Amino acid sequence: MGKGYDSMLKAEMLSAGKRLMEEVERYYSDKWVTGKELTKLYPCFCTSWLRQNGCYLPRTRATIYDDGNEQNSKWGYSLNRIMKYIEQGYVEINYKRYYFSKDKTTFSVQWWHY
Repeated sequence: MGKGYDSMLKAEMLSAGKRLMEEVERYYSDKWVTGKELTKLYPCFCTSWLRQNGCYLPRTRATIYDDGNEQNSKWGYSLNRIMKYIEQGYVEINYKRYYFSKDKTTFSVQWWHY
Protein backbone atom coordinates (compact mmCIF):
# COMPACT_ATOMS: atom_id res chain seq x y z
CA MET A 1 0.00 0.00 0.00
CA GLY A 2 1.16 3.46 -0.81
CA LYS A 3 0.99 6.56 1.33
CA GLY A 4 -2.23 7.68 -0.40
CA TYR A 5 -4.07 4.61 0.81
CA ASP A 6 -2.76 5.05 4.36
CA SER A 7 -4.03 8.63 4.59
CA MET A 8 -7.41 7.61 3.11
CA LEU A 9 -7.70 4.76 5.60
CA LYS A 10 -6.75 7.06 8.47
CA ALA A 11 -9.32 9.67 7.38
CA GLU A 12 -12.03 7.00 7.09
CA MET A 13 -11.20 5.60 10.54
CA LEU A 14 -11.32 9.08 12.09
CA SER A 15 -14.64 9.76 10.39
CA ALA A 16 -16.12 6.46 11.62
CA GLY A 17 -14.87 7.18 15.14
CA LYS A 18 -16.43 10.64 15.08
CA ARG A 19 -19.79 9.25 13.88
CA LEU A 20 -19.70 6.60 16.63
CA MET A 21 -18.94 9.19 19.33
CA GLU A 22 -21.79 11.43 18.11
CA GLU A 23 -24.20 8.49 18.22
CA VAL A 24 -23.07 7.52 21.72
CA GLU A 25 -23.41 11.15 22.83
CA ARG A 26 -26.98 11.31 21.49
CA TYR A 27 -27.91 8.03 23.14
CA TYR A 28 -26.51 8.78 26.59
CA SER A 29 -27.57 12.44 26.65
CA ASP A 30 -31.12 11.61 25.55
CA LYS A 31 -33.93 12.63 27.86
CA TRP A 32 -36.94 10.36 28.24
CA VAL A 33 -40.32 11.81 29.22
CA THR A 34 -43.77 10.41 29.94
CA GLY A 35 -46.70 11.04 27.63
CA LYS A 36 -48.07 13.68 30.03
CA GLU A 37 -44.75 15.58 29.97
CA LEU A 38 -44.60 15.28 26.17
CA THR A 39 -48.07 16.82 25.80
CA LYS A 40 -46.96 19.74 27.99
CA LEU A 41 -43.80 20.31 25.93
CA TYR A 42 -45.46 19.85 22.53
CA PRO A 43 -49.26 20.30 22.67
CA CYS A 44 -49.67 18.83 19.16
CA PHE A 45 -49.08 15.42 20.79
CA CYS A 46 -52.37 15.40 22.71
CA THR A 47 -53.41 12.44 24.83
CA SER A 48 -55.83 11.05 22.25
CA TRP A 49 -53.19 11.36 19.49
CA LEU A 50 -50.65 9.50 21.65
CA ARG A 51 -53.19 6.79 22.46
CA GLN A 52 -53.88 6.28 18.74
CA ASN A 53 -50.43 6.91 17.20
CA GLY A 54 -47.91 6.77 20.06
CA CYS A 55 -46.60 3.42 18.88
CA TYR A 56 -45.07 5.18 15.86
CA LEU A 57 -42.95 7.47 18.03
CA PRO A 58 -39.66 6.37 19.56
CA ARG A 59 -40.73 5.04 22.95
CA THR A 60 -39.96 2.29 25.42
CA ARG A 61 -41.10 1.03 28.78
CA ALA A 62 -39.23 -0.62 31.60
CA THR A 63 -40.16 -4.10 32.79
CA ILE A 64 -39.39 -4.85 36.42
CA TYR A 65 -39.19 -8.45 37.66
CA ASP A 66 -39.57 -8.87 41.42
CA ASP A 67 -40.01 -12.31 43.00
CA GLY A 68 -41.60 -13.71 39.87
CA ASN A 69 -43.91 -10.72 39.43
CA GLU A 70 -43.64 -8.63 36.31
CA GLN A 71 -44.54 -4.94 36.26
CA ASN A 72 -44.34 -2.50 33.37
CA SER A 73 -43.70 1.21 33.69
CA LYS A 74 -45.49 3.90 31.69
CA TRP A 75 -44.26 4.61 28.18
CA GLY A 76 -41.19 6.82 27.97
CA TYR A 77 -40.67 8.92 24.83
CA SER A 78 -37.23 9.89 23.50
CA LEU A 79 -36.98 13.69 23.26
CA ASN A 80 -33.86 13.69 21.07
CA ARG A 81 -35.48 11.51 18.43
CA ILE A 82 -38.79 13.39 18.57
CA MET A 83 -36.86 16.64 18.11
CA LYS A 84 -35.47 15.13 14.87
CA TYR A 85 -39.06 14.77 13.65
CA ILE A 86 -39.69 18.39 14.58
CA GLU A 87 -36.57 19.49 12.68
CA GLN A 88 -37.69 17.60 9.56
CA GLY A 89 -41.15 19.14 10.02
CA TYR A 90 -43.39 16.08 10.20
CA VAL A 91 -44.10 12.66 11.68
CA GLU A 92 -44.74 9.95 9.08
CA ILE A 93 -47.36 7.30 9.88
CA ASN A 94 -48.81 4.80 7.38
CA TYR A 95 -49.22 6.94 4.25
CA LYS A 96 -49.91 10.05 6.34
CA ARG A 97 -47.61 12.88 7.26
CA TYR A 98 -48.50 14.91 10.32
CA TYR A 99 -46.90 18.32 9.72
CA PHE A 100 -46.13 20.52 12.71
CA SER A 101 -47.50 24.06 12.92
CA LYS A 102 -44.94 26.83 13.49
CA ASP A 103 -45.67 26.94 17.23
CA LYS A 104 -45.79 23.11 17.55
CA THR A 105 -49.33 23.16 18.98
CA THR A 106 -51.23 21.51 16.12
CA PHE A 107 -50.78 19.13 13.20
CA SER A 108 -51.94 19.33 9.63
CA VAL A 109 -52.38 15.94 7.96
CA GLN A 110 -51.53 15.11 4.35
CA TRP A 111 -51.81 11.77 2.60
CA TRP A 112 -48.96 10.70 0.35
CA HIS A 113 -48.07 7.70 -1.79
CA TYR A 114 -44.87 5.77 -2.35
